[in-house]
Amino acid sequence: MRTQILLKMKLISFCLLVLNFTSWASEPVVIEVQTAGSLSSLIEESQKNQITDLTVTGNLDGTDIRFIREMAGRDSDGKETEGILATLNLAGATIVSGGDYYYKEYFEYKTSDNEIGENMFINCNLSSIVMPDNITVIGTGAFKGCVNLVSVSIPEKVTNIKSSAFEGCSQLESVVFPQNITELGGQSFKGCKALKTFTFPKVTSLADEILSGCDALVSVTIPETVTAVASLVFAGCMKLAEIHVAASLPPDIGWSWQPFQNVDKNTCKLFIPAGSLASYNSAKEWGDFTNKIEEDGEIEPKIVEVAEAGTLSTFISVGEKNVIKDLTVIGDLNGTDIRFIREMAGRTYDDKECAGSLEILDLSQANIVEGGEPYFYMYSEFRTKNDEFSVYFFKGCKLKTIEFPQSLKVIGNAAFSECYNLSGKIIIPEGVTTVGVSSFEATAIESVELPSSLVTVTDGSMIIDAIGAHAFENCRSLREINIPESVTTIQASVFSGCTSLTTITLPKGIISVLGNAFQDCTGLKEIRVHASIPPKAYYQAFYRVDTETCKLMVPEGTRDAYKKADEWKEFDIQEDATLGIEEDEINNDSVKVYAVQNGVVIESSGSIPVNIYSISGDLLYEGLSDDKSFIELVKGVYIIKTASLVSKVVVH
Repeated sequence: MRTQILLKMKLISFCLLVLNFTSWASEPVVIEVQTAGSLSSLIEESQKNQITDLTVTGNLDGTDIRFIREMAGRDSDGKETEGILATLNLAGATIVSGGDYYYKEYFEYKTSDNEIGENMFINCNLSSIVMPDNITVIGTGAFKGCVNLVSVSIPEKVTNIKSSAFEGCSQLESVVFPQNITELGGQSFKGCKALKTFTFPKVTSLADEILSGCDALVSVTIPETVTAVASLVFAGCMKLAEIHVAASLPPDIGWSWQPFQNVDKNTCKLFIPAGSLASYNSAKEWGDFTNKIEEDGEIEPKIVEVAEAGTLSTFISVGEKNVIKDLTVIGDLNGTDIRFIREMAGRTYDDKECAGSLEILDLSQANIVEGGEPYFYMYSEFRTKNDEFSVYFFKGCKLKTIEFPQSLKVIGNAAFSECYNLSGKIIIPEGVTTVGVSSFEATAIESVELPSSLVTVTDGSMIIDAIGAHAFENCRSLREINIPESVTTIQASVFSGCTSLTTITLPKGIISVLGNAFQDCTGLKEIRVHASIPPKAYYQAFYRVDTETCKLMVPEGTRDAYKKADEWKEFDIQEDATLGIEEDEINNDSVKVYAVQNGVVIESSGSIPVNIYSISGDLLYEGLSDDKSFIELVKGVYIIKTASLVSKVVVH
């Protein structure tokens, strides 16, 4: 009996230890390093191997990088450690020379100013890294063998990515290069087996084996600056289906050995500039491709007016179909038309990649109608419905921008999921009532304007949310989005992984924020809530948001209520008089405030202090108003505060 009790006590102790470990491992840690070389003194030894998510600001030298390597699973000799660091954010850090060596193999590697140095994170366990903003060079083997690395953000100032920098990063899915890249070293992305598309930066030559062994690669774009191709550049890229070359003169192969080894030149399409076919036919290696397609250098935008639904394909020739990049369609479109547009945008009806290159689609003068063929198939066929972008509508397409039909009412589940190129600003028209589950998941959109018409509706026994769960999950470039007054619930994981989101405003009508709604929104600095009664926030609604540095702005007189509310109480809570104000609360017995063209007028019985704030709470004006004063303002929404009243006005 005594033995059983002891065993139970040991088991309980072990479980508590595991729970404590899990707590440390799951919490993001933010460290500011005041003096280079001192990072290790700011993290307790007991925490070092438990942290999975780390943000560091300040100057970092070789001693600090060595410590980070140990946290990420490798010591300075390349041996495994117990560290489990996966997410590393160094955006606010600066790498400086000095300190100890961070890695040693035959000789010692030390830091240089503003460089991710040679072998700096070789074989580490990192899955995500944000590099310092001022980095100019990514050194040889810097991330070689980081087999867990999925995403990487290359800073704008980087000009040189050296050989084998990302070699063997077998889970790396995509790479976007800044404009300043002038050199891409040999084998720099060799063995990146998850890469599917790759657009080279404006380098002059493709070095040896850059993409060798990237056996999932489907599409490659080579800019007109490239004049030479070295050996084995695409060796082993057996799935390569299309190569787009912008240069009219074929890049020189010279003495290079088999740059296209294992590429099927009979099925892989080679897209080349119009008028260059003869040059490519006679060029070494290029001439072996049997399917060459000439593209106009400047393809004119195509405008098509469809008189009858289902006939779009009759207005676009076979030669145009796969080269049009900018398309405007006017009129009624059914499933047959959408199926054709999907093919133009690089995705077939059965969700396979194809040669289409449509990037810009304007349907603002079109209407979606039922009928025609199914536009998509996955286990079952999907057909168009009136005034809907239905389920999987443009899933996986290459679209970069979209203008929606003005008659649109619904954006269905996963309508733009896996549209990795969709970017910039999305404006969803008034009249749309639903943005479906996962509708824009994992796109590159930066800004979204949602309509006031969004509303939760009941369809029989089914509740359809105004904004569905996961709708904007992993939109890592999303910086700006409005939540309309009509929205009452922030659904589960709707903004999860939106790491670029810095501020969010929740309107008065929000009554609940579901689990993981803002999970991994690590960039959040401010949440503005208009509701006087704290919305019910479910478990882990703000998981991995830094609640110590993120400000929670709430209406005056509500701080205590938020301080008692689950999930909210963890934040730095501050009151803001501009929140919770109804428009047109603009008069009392002694003061009158109203908007006029290019400004506001304040009438009072005497001299009174006046403060004017932007809608986001920034103080724009502070002064005195005498009897009747005009204050000039640009077009926008403002909060006017006097001693006796707070009001919201709109200046036109």
